[in-house]
Amino acid sequence: MAIVLITLFTAIVYYFMNYRMADGHIKSIGIIYQDAPTFNQLPTIYFSEDKESVITFNRPYKLKKTSNLEYHLEIPDDTKLRKFRIYFEFPGEKLTFKLNFSTDTGTYQYKSLESLFPSGLGGVNLENEILSFRVERENGYLESSKVFSYSSDLKDIHIFFLSLTPIILLAFFFSRNLNFSIPKKFKLMECLMTALILSIFLPPPTYNIVLIMLFTFGLIKFRKRYWLPNNKLHLIITAFFLIYLVNNIICVLNGAKGFNTIERLLPLFLLSFLIPVYGRRTDLKNFLAVSLLIGAYLFVTSIIDFQIHNNLEFFSFTNFSKFLHPVYYSYLLFFSIIYILYEKKQSYRYLYLGLLFILLVFSGSKIVLSFTLLLIILKFLKFNIKAFCFVIVVVALLVSLPVKHRFSEILSADDISILEETMITDYSDQRLNGFTLRLLLWRETFATMTPTDYIFGKGVKKSTNVELYNRIENLGLIKHKSYNPHNQYVQTLWKTGIIGLIFLLMIPVYSFYIGLINKDKLMMTFALFMIFVMLSESIFGRVRGVYFFTTVLLILANTKHIYENSNTRNKRHTK
Repeated sequence: MAIVLITLFTAIVYYFMNYRMADGHIKSIGIIYQDAPTFNQLPTIYFSEDKESVITFNRPYKLKKTSNLEYHLEIPDDTKLRKFRIYFEFPGEKLTFKLNFSTDTGTYQYKSLESLFPSGLGGVNLENEILSFRVERENGYLESSKVFSYSSDLKDIHIFFLSLTPIILLAFFFSRNLNFSIPKKFKLMECLMTALILSIFLPPPTYNIVLIMLFTFGLIKFRKRYWLPNNKLHLIITAFFLIYLVNNIICVLNGAKGFNTIERLLPLFLLSFLIPVYGRRTDLKNFLAVSLLIGAYLFVTSIIDFQIHNNLEFFSFTNFSKFLHPVYYSYLLFFSIIYILYEKKQSYRYLYLGLLFILLVFSGSKIVLSFTLLLIILKFLKFNIKAFCFVIVVVALLVSLPVKHRFSEILSADDISILEETMITDYSDQRLNGFTLRLLLWRETFATMTPTDYIFGKGVKKSTNVELYNRIENLGLIKHKSYNPHNQYVQTLWKTGIIGLIFLLMIPVYSFYIGLINKDKLMMTFALFMIFVMLSESIFGRVRGVYFFTTVLLILANTKHIYENSNTRNKRHTK
């Protein structure tokens, strides 16, 4: 019964946080100005309709004047207005107006920005509680923060409840067969380690708070003899962090501002200090539990989205992953899968694998999905680790720049031709896909570097990013102008030079060596996975990536593999 109530509570809270029931079918949007508007004060409106998950911005609408102070936008009768954005093209304008909606049941009015746009403001400065504001920048906007739903969307609500039935049954099953690795007796550091893993994929700043607590109490209970294990992975990770730290200090001494990069990478140092002492291999079980709990939440909420929009896109990529970056959630799912394959020998393992794989498909990371499929095929075809390594090397070579001409026939030749463009004017150009976009980003990154930069890097200062952003913008990729290189090797070489790149490579390579020596397939597979995904993503570009990869690698490196039939246990490493 408790599981049923929790599931329904989650669904209800999600609905009211993201949706707003419209008072009838919206027929028009009206703006009533306090004073007669000038041309510059007339906005452009975009909206999403019916099944659309987001505002597409490819259909601009202008308001029509109905009186001296009143303007309206008519909504077609067969269209359900979902979200809308009001754009003001000219900065410096001060406006005061009221917003009303005409529906088939009457007209109602929003008299406060706070009620309709609590978080949907861009380049707009509120003057007071009513609709009075100043446009601070070009193309400032007001956007409805919630999606409009209609009574007709809920006419088949019984389908929603029927679709929850298997979720509830699975939740009941997992609650009996999958437990968090929580200490039976209260031990502060073990409880904080558990909390750290549980918080990594929660919204910030949860994990930052837990890490600070863990580090504070860790200093008090620190034991040096545990901090010097046989392997030195924690020292390599610390050295990698120090390279960035020195680089950042030099940049600041030369006039750059801020330590944003160091703030993001600081967990590399803190975790390298804590996990060799307090990490337990049984903590890894919590990653599996977290992946399934998050997956249940994402699936239930996607069912609600599908119920309202009747659009399967809500089970794909960012629409499915909600508050999580889908690629980073895919990393969590991958680790959960290999944890079951190599570590968790129990009944129902294929049920776990099936559910995790479905969630991986919904998350939509092609790189992670391809790697997982390859792993599973090799695993169940009884390939040995040497064959697995060989295939990984081949795949890695195929996606690298030096041999792109050798597999051009695999992709459309027309896709690769976009690299010859000096200016890309069409955002929807079919040649611009995940692969060709990365090739362009890598090329433009290297184009910013001088021969000296290859040795010492361009630095972690803001101007380094701005130089790349300008090149990307000049190429015409306006929507991608704030992108990083989307390749951790390129990113590290670009920022810190060959020295930083060497230490970056040492992290997964040495991790693989540790796994090989200890015959730990889980460690070897995760190290290979890290090598692979760094080709397509700057995994240390987000704090969540720093936490996840560092935590997993250090726990694996500093704890012994528990063999299923072993009766021997190392008290500190395997408890």
